[in-house]
Amino acid sequence: MTIQLPKILTKLWLSILWIVREKRFSFRGLFIDWILVKRRNRIELTNYVLGNLQTSRFTTSQRLDFLGWDQSEELMNRLNSPEQRKIVDNKYSFKQAMSAAGVRVAEVYGYFAHKTMNLQVPNRIETLQDLHDLLLERNLKRCVLKPTDSQHGDGFYLFVTGDPAGPRQINRKTDQSTLFTKDIDWFLIEAYVQQHQALADINPFSLNTLRIWTFLDKSGSVIILGGFMRFSSNKSPVDNTSAGGICAKINWDEGIICSPFFEVHSYLKRYTQHPLTGTRALGRKIPFHNELQESVIRAAQAFPGMGLLALDYAIDEEGPVCIEGNHMGHYQGQFLIGQGFGKYS
Repeated sequence: MTIQLPKILTKLWLSILWIVREKRFSFRGLFIDWILVKRRNRIELTNYVLGNLQTSRFTTSQRLDFLGWDQSEELMNRLNSPEQRKIVDNKYSFKQAMSAAGVRVAEVYGYFAHKTMNLQVPNRIETLQDLHDLLLERNLKRCVLKPTDSQHGDGFYLFVTGDPAGPRQINRKTDQSTLFTKDIDWFLIEAYVQQHQALADINPFSLNTLRIWTFLDKSGSVIILGGFMRFSSNKSPVDNTSAGGICAKINWDEGIICSPFFEVHSYLKRYTQHPLTGTRALGRKIPFHNELQESVIRAAQAFPGMGLLALDYAIDEEGPVCIEGNHMGHYQGQFLIGQGFGKYS
């Protein structure tokens, strides 16, 4: 008779075997170290593995800088002002702040809002025909619609033109029939970023973005803590890990991808080649890395009340494009960039 272990126990056991096999740790040494970190900070073994905390790269003190969920949430609330969190989380106000700071963003063509909404914004549209007319007027082949307040790629629409019947939605994240009939949100209508060929080679169907974490100290100096790249694992235009995207770690100092592809929620599921295109990412250089660093510093300095901030960037043939800001994802963000946030508390 085959014994079926619960899923959580299976993941735990596979994590232990992976550490012992790949890093030549003894079971005893592994458990002593993990129990120390877990007892102090309540970190699950899967995230311990995700951050490679079992390697000699980290001292015990550095391992203890990796915070548990409650601790990281408390730190974010302490370092980030509620007023500026609202600006960062709203894509409209965030873009305004970035433009004022001289940070390059995707061009905004207009705004969609249902006719029942009391909203004064330029180039407002209310129907699918309005969108069609706007795209024809600007001779655009495609555009993106994003809710101003959303997370995880929810409510993302990608439209293409060229059809006599009007713009056609080509992603299936949401149903376009609800977009122009319900008072659910208001949307940015913005340019589709044509990403750099070096990144499009990995997956041309999604805009493959970098998530970069920064720390702003009391003197106003920005420390770039690190980053990682995200890709759709299929033909979806959305690269968010919560929507099935995959990641690769970045050596920030050298500006290169330094890990195979992997799934955030199952770090043991790794790919040497992209599952759709077969392209390898390990060792690939991030285009415009120096310009990206300069842009990230300028963007972080625009929010003096945000001690810890995540910035999402795309790279096109002209350089970095800031897509949006975020103060969420802080717990797993530590493990993905290989730096515990506890040292900034």
